Amino acid sequence: MDENMSFAVLLVVAFVIIGVMMVFGTPLADWAGTGTTGNYQSLAYFSSIGSVGFSEQNVERSVDFGSFVLGRPQTENLKIGGATSLPNLKVSSAAWFGVTQPDSKSFNIAVGQHILNDLRSVKVSFDTGETNLLANLVIKWNGKNVFEKVANLNHYDVSIEKSNVRSSNVLEVSADNPGFQFWASNTYNLKNFKVIAEYGDEKFFSFGIYPNEMEAWHQGTLRFYTTSDQTGEIMIKLNGYEIYREQNPTHLVSVKLNYSDIAHIAKVGDNILAMKANRVFQIDNLNFDIVLSTTRAERAREFNVTEEDYNLLGRARGEISFNVNRVLREGRLDIELNGNRLSLDGVELGENKVEFTHNEASKGMNTLKFSGTGGWDISEVKVGINY
Repeated sequence: MDENMSFAVLLVVAFVIIGVMMVFGTPLADWAGTGTTGNYQSLAYFSSIGSVGFSEQNVERSVDFGSFVLGRPQTENLKIGGATSLPNLKVSSAAWFGVTQPDSKSFNIAVGQHILNDLRSVKVSFDTGETNLLANLVIKWNGKNVFEKVANLNHYDVSIEKSNVRSSNVLEVSADNPGFQFWASNTYNLKNFKVIAEYGDEKFFSFGIYPNEMEAWHQGTLRFYTTSDQTGEIMIKLNGYEIYREQNPTHLVSVKLNYSDIAHIAKVGDNILAMKANRVFQIDNLNFDIVLSTTRAERAREFNVTEEDYNLLGRARGEISFNVNRVLREGRLDIELNGNRLSLDGVELGENKVEFTHNEASKGMNTLKFSGTGGWDISEVKVGINY
C-alpha cells in the first residue's frame, strides 16, 4: 500500500470516529469506558445563599456568683429545703392531756462531692428569737443528737462531726414537750437558720445549662474584678477541665468560651465552676453571660435536571461547590439533596466541595438544602457534573 492509500485509510477512520462521537453525543473516553476526561456540565448557579444555621446573637442568661476571697479556706451555705438560709424557723411541742403534739421540721441536706473531698467542718448556725424556755430545743443530724438544751436568746453554732457528714444527710429540728406543764406549748422561733460547710481553698460554684442553651450556644463570657496590682496566680476549671490560668492577672478578667471550647466539657444540667489562687485575692462581681445564636435558618434552592443530564450523571459524578465567607458559630454543616444527606468532611473558609451521584438526584426539579448546628455565610453555590 503506497503512502497516498495509507493516508486515505487513516482519514476515513478519523471521519468514522468523529461520526460515532456526533451520533452518541458522548466523549470518546466515556464511549470507550475509560472514565472522566475533565469536562464539566453546569446544572445550576446561585450567587448567594445567605446565613445558614444559627445567626443572631443574644445574651440569653446571666449568672451572678457574687464576690468572695480566694486563697484561703472557703465556706458554702448548704441548701435547706431549696434555700441557703431560713429567715424564720418555728418548732413547738405540747402535751394535751398526756398526748404529745409536736410541730417539728425535717430537711434533706446534700453535700457536694467537691466539698466532701476537702471538708474541714460543718456547723448549724442560728439565732434564737421568741421562746418561752419551757423545755429543750433538739437538733439531730443523721439521727444523732448534736444539740439538746434550753436555748436562751443568743447566737448558736452547732458543730457536726466530719465522720457523720455524708453526701445526703437528714437534719431534724424539734422542741421537747413541756412535761408537767401540760397546758403550755414549748416554742422556739429560730432566726437566720443556716448549715455552713468549710472546705479547702478551691471555691466551687454550681450552675445549670438547659438543653436549648447547649444547642444554640455561641459564647460564654466569664468576667470578674481582682485586687488591683495583686501578684499571684489564678486558675479556673469547668467540670474539672482548666479553662483559665494567669499569673498576676489584670484588674478586669474576661474569659471567653466559644462552642468549640466547651463542647466536650459542659453538659446539660448541673456544671461545676472551680476557682483557686496561690495568694489571697479579692474577687468582685463574678458573672457568667451565656450568649446564644437564637435565629436558626435553613436555606433551600431548587434546580432542574434534564433527562440527558441525569443519564450523564449515571456514569459520572455530581459536584456541589460553595464558598464560606464567614463562620458565625462553629458546628456541623448539613447539606441535603432531595432529603439525602451528603458526606461532607469539615467546612473551611473559602471554597468547599461535596459530591453526589444519580442516586441522590432525580430527573426534573431537585431540592438542595443547607442547615446545621453552627452558623455560616454561604455564597457562590455551583451544581454540576464532572465527566
